[in-house]
Amino acid sequence: MVDTGTPQTQSCRNRPTNLSLNGVQLKRRSQRQQIALCCAGLGLMAANRAFSDDLPWSPQAAGRFLQDRQQAWVEFTAKRAENRHQPQDIACVSCHTVLPDLLAEPALAQALGVPGMSPYAVIFTDRIRDKVMRPDAPQNVRIGYLRSAEPIIYALALALDDREQHHAVLSREAEEGFRRMWAEQIRKGSERGSWAWADASLDPWESPDSVYFGTALAALGVGYAPPEYLKRPELREQIVEMSDYLRLNFRGQILHHRLAALWASANLPDVVSATDRNSTLEELWRSQNADGGWSWKALGPWKPRPDSFVASVATGPDSDGYATAFAACALREAGVDPSDPKLRSALVWLASHQNPKTGGWEASSLNGLYPNDPVLGHLMGDAATAYAVIALSKAGG
Repeated sequence: MVDTGTPQTQSCRNRPTNLSLNGVQLKRRSQRQQIALCCAGLGLMAANRAFSDDLPWSPQAAGRFLQDRQQAWVEFTAKRAENRHQPQDIACVSCHTVLPDLLAEPALAQALGVPGMSPYAVIFTDRIRDKVMRPDAPQNVRIGYLRSAEPIIYALALALDDREQHHAVLSREAEEGFRRMWAEQIRKGSERGSWAWADASLDPWESPDSVYFGTALAALGVGYAPPEYLKRPELREQIVEMSDYLRLNFRGQILHHRLAALWASANLPDVVSATDRNSTLEELWRSQNADGGWSWKALGPWKPRPDSFVASVATGPDSDGYATAFAACALREAGVDPSDPKLRSALVWLASHQNPKTGGWEASSLNGLYPNDPVLGHLMGDAATAYAVIALSKAGG
């Protein structure tokens, strides 16, 4: 268990100086120790609710939800490593919990008016830095099917952290993260410019069709790097190959994956053509429900499901928390004006569907695994909440 005091009630979002995992201290780098304490926190904000434009939602409650879910994921992965007799490893930067939260951290800080990262976000980011710089350490060995996704996710997380710390050039760790990412890019054949990606037959992130989604995440990370990085002659060919892969394969992707590329195009316009951007927006608006949300079906089509309930999720018409949050997030990040009536309708849907008890957004799973498990049964809600935070926090700016 990560010891951060009492995470459920901890109010300050500053970067803590010492945290521990099952008694093992994780020390912050010196520059992080020098960051000033935030003046207020999740539980000490004067206002109980915040507004993005005139949309009422509670970033405080969302922040508590995400922090509690981060703690649950840390404890779950630590226990799993213990049961498997593996080295302690809390840096499983999952596509469902950790990565969405890291992407949402800047937006949540903006919505709260509080600088800095949550304690668990600090843990994960610093753990990633250690894995990148010491890949041969026993606790940092890449294990299992996720090994192919790790270089992309690590580079993205470190580039985002550097950007939030206003680095004019990449940190040493981010440089190494990108070096490792580029080293695994496919350079020949029909998949040239892409990367191998995790395949566990789990939608929407870990399936054979998710290679495009993973490559879009790589482009997102490259776009977060400082302008100087993008101009390096030695990287030009690989950046072009990545952009070409995304642009040339765009039309053959399901809408969910195209939205990821649309997000990446905010900083790398070459990954999506203007024509494809417009046609995707038109398709998204056509598939929007009357209540303002989107269904899983709208972002598919998805692979057939033998389970009747899961099949109904994939093909049903009802608006879903994850589908709506991810679509609205991608639209906001891609520069769609929140005053657009259709996007406005989606934001209203999100604001009205925050769970008043948990602070998060509920979402159905396309896979139907572990429905009664307190951690694994709610992973889609983790991602839905993070992407809802991004969409709503940008709604007023």
